[in-house]
Amino acid sequence: MHLIDKDLVVKQAVRNQIRDAKAAQEILGTWSQEQIDGLVKAVAEATYAKREELAKMAHEETG
Repeated sequence: MHLIDKDLVVKQAVRNQIRDAKAAQEILGTWSQEQIDGLVKAVAEATYAKREELAKMAHEETG
């Protein structure tokens, strides 16, 4: 039988996300304001394009 400590799995996942966020911060720290604005606009447009799908997913998760 293979037992997994779910707390350890979650802690490792959080550590990985923090590591990735720090790496992204290093990269984004070199970008101009114009580049950041373009990124934010692209994220907003992508989110808007998927708004119905995202709303359904949120409803399924939260009821």
